[in-house]
This record gives sequence, C-alpha cells and structure tokens, in this order.
Amino acid sequence: MQSFLDFYREHSQSFYNAQLVLAMLGMGANTTVGQFRAVFRRPGDIAMVLALQFLLMPIFAVLLARVMPIDPTIGIGLVLLAALPSGTLSNIITFLGRGNVPLSVTATCASTLICLVVTPIVLDLFASKALPEHFTMPRDKTVYSILVLLLMPLAAGMAIGHFWHQQRHHFAKLAVWGSTIALVGVWVGALGGGQIQILQYGWRTPGVILLFVVSAHMITYGLSQWLRYPRADGFTLGVEVSMRNGNLGLALLVPLFDVLTPENVHHQGALYTMLFGGGAMTVWGLICVSRRQLRFARQRRAGEEEI
Repeated sequence: MQSFLDFYREHSQSFYNAQLVLAMLGMGANTTVGQFRAVFRRPGDIAMVLALQFLLMPIFAVLLARVMPIDPTIGIGLVLLAALPSGTLSNIITFLGRGNVPLSVTATCASTLICLVVTPIVLDLFASKALPEHFTMPRDKTVYSILVLLLMPLAAGMAIGHFWHQQRHHFAKLAVWGSTIALVGVWVGALGGGQIQILQYGWRTPGVILLFVVSAHMITYGLSQWLRYPRADGFTLGVEVSMRNGNLGLALLVPLFDVLTPENVHHQGALYTMLFGGGAMTVWGLICVSRRQLRFARQRRAGEEEI
C-alpha cells in the first residue's frame, strides 16, 4: 500500500487525466454525430442546466451554509463547489445510468466554457471576503482540458465506434472500467495519503455536503419531470447539475487561497469540501445508477419498454 501511495503522490495528475481520457473514449464509442445534432436542436436544455448550475445552486449553497452550523471555511468551499462547471463524473454516471450521453457531454462543454467568465462572478458575489482582489481563472489550463482531455478523446472514441462498429460496446466497457479504476485510485491515494480526514470537521459537515449534492440532483430532476422531460433526459440533467468538476476546484485552491499550510484554514476547508464533495458525488451517482439499473431489470422481466 505504501508503495502505491508514494506512486500516487508523484503521479496524481496522471490519475486525473487517465480517468478523464478513458471515460471520454468509452462514451464516444457509443455516441454518434446524429445524437449531438438532436441535442443542438434543443438549446433550452443547456440553458436550463447553466441557469441551475451558476444561479440557483450557488444561492442554495449560501443558504445552506447560513442555516446549518458548519465551519465558515466549509461554507466558502461549498460556494466554490457550487460555482464550478459540471465535470467528467457527470458523463460517466450518465453513461452508466443509460442517460442521454450527448446531452451530458454538450452540457459539460458548455458549462466548462462559460465558467471562465461566470465562476469568478459567482465567487465575487457570494464569497468575495475570502478571495484575493485580483483573482483570475486559469483560462489556458481550462481550455486545454476541454480540447485535449475532453473533446479529442470523445472524437477518437466516436471514430473507433464508427470504424469498428461490432466491437464498440466491448471497447466502451473496457474504457469506462479503466476510468473507474483510475477514479478509485484517486480516492485511495487521497484517503491513504492523508489529504482528507472524513471527520476532520465533525459529523455534521459531511452530511451537509452530501445534502447539497443530493438536493441539486433532486431539484433538477423534479423540475425536469414537472416540465415533462423524458426520464432519461431528466436523469441526465440532474446529474449535470449535481456532479461538479472537483479537479478544476482543486486547481483553483492555490490561486484563491495561497499554498496549503497548517495555518491556512481557508485552503484546508475548501480542500476538504472539494475532496469530500467528489466522494459524495461519486457515491450518490452510483446509487442513482443502481436504482435505474434495478428499474430496467424489472421492466425487462415485465416485458415493458425501458425508459
């Protein structure tokens, strides 16, 4: 175990990148250009995701931090989490739960692009007292992530699915499982390496972070059902709003709060929120996937059409 932890500390970014690239390769293999065309004909879906992500959820995070008796630094971390775009985890959970993958990928790209402008505005509105005066988003790194780690592997996966159509499902499963193993490696490395101690801020704090994630999903899914979206699309929209890009959040910690030291409580609180938030998102996402898979199994046994 110690040898793995040493290896993880030296190559943690490689774990992040491998998880992302493998996930996009696997999803691309089962995705077609025609599916993306259908998404672009419904821009209102993307607009709803962006409005919920960058307007409603930051307000909800502020209210939650004020109502619940949690450490103020966790409250600031919660606002940062709410100001982030959706991440690759949303694409993986959508794929595993048989949601609308093109809608998920398109919404992730849109929210990641718009976050270059919107995230600093949201942070300035809701957490300005804890932030440096001249904070700017790391635009080069964010655009690099979109192009090299998101769009290019997706296009490569789509090409594999097109030219090796018969093998695309097997390839997709292998790639997504590889991504999942890399994600597990991240968590083993984070927990074993001491980056996060679950009860560092008491029992209440993990519950509040989990409540934020679950509420974001349930509010969005409930709204989609009220608007009569198909269940697969409602599931996808809920996942997009609740599964945020924790890797980008980690990248912002030093520009926002300076280097991590025992005295830097803001960095410590935000780091805890990003890492535990990522775990809460993963656990909740897998619970949602399991529930959908059980429903699909019941429908197959009853001879009903899967929805």
